[in-house]
Amino acid sequence: MSATINRRQLLAAGAALPIAASGVSRAFAQAPVLFGSASLGSTGYVIIETISAIVNKYSDLRTSSMSTSGGAENLQLIGQGMIDFGQTASNDYADAMAGRGRFREPIAVEQSFAYTAWATLPMVRADSDIETARDLGGKRVSPSTAGGSTRRTWEMMTDFLGVKDEINWNFGSWREVYDAFRAGSLDCVPALLVGGRPSPLLLELMASVDVRGLGWPKDAIDFANETNPGISPYEADPALWEGVSEMTPCTATIGLLGTAPKVSDEVGYEVTKAVFDNAGAVRKVSMELESIDPEFAVRYMIKNAPVNAGAAQYFKERGIWRDDLTIAS
Repeated sequence: MSATINRRQLLAAGAALPIAASGVSRAFAQAPVLFGSASLGSTGYVIIETISAIVNKYSDLRTSSMSTSGGAENLQLIGQGMIDFGQTASNDYADAMAGRGRFREPIAVEQSFAYTAWATLPMVRADSDIETARDLGGKRVSPSTAGGSTRRTWEMMTDFLGVKDEINWNFGSWREVYDAFRAGSLDCVPALLVGGRPSPLLLELMASVDVRGLGWPKDAIDFANETNPGISPYEADPALWEGVSEMTPCTATIGLLGTAPKVSDEVGYEVTKAVFDNAGAVRKVSMELESIDPEFAVRYMIKNAPVNAGAAQYFKERGIWRDDLTIAS
């Protein structure tokens, strides 16, 4: 049976795992294959819990998952050999692999597939006089939390556009930011789209406020992607979110199934096959899983991290491999 393991229980048991001294990872033939998710009830938690359960049901692998604080910690746990797979965010990979920022040492990590996109594009009231991101100078803008990835991306892009220092920046939780926007205390906040669809908090906001998405200029998007390949070009689709009237360019952080380098090709293949051969069953679980689709999985993998060879084999068999991706050796 698939089970959820408390992070402290796993870390406490870490000394018993056959890692480290011999330089050989624990035998993946032993059950369970361990997944790291995110905080209880979060989007990442729901996604990884579902993936773990699907693999357990539709393959010969036995799986177990543990709640964590999210993508950055999962990368650390992969680097420590504590988990096999984990929920990770694309914009953390460059720093993790280089051992900079919040990562003290370089981490060897692979990816197996992309499973969702968290897009954040500038959003204003429908009757606002702000027409483009270049109009944000002098406005009250919040990218949500002070330590979040949206802040780093938005500051990078507005600096490129030459308006960063003119903006009145504000910070807070998603709830606080949306409440302030509703009250008229903020002029521009991020529209949070999960797999292209509005998050529950955004839907709640839209029930009382008419909003409009701005998008970002292409040159600013290209600059952000070149600076950090984990910041991916994306488009808000009016068929999925009524805040835009046409396909609107923006950026997204991609949810990737981070994979320990010692995960065998066979295990990587079986995990990927179980998920995408049963993609319809996965998508039925929750709206957070709407992007579980093999073409999405390959399209949004990032170039700067190798792909588990077993996962790559599966996508090649489906005829949807990207030749610009690197297969782990």
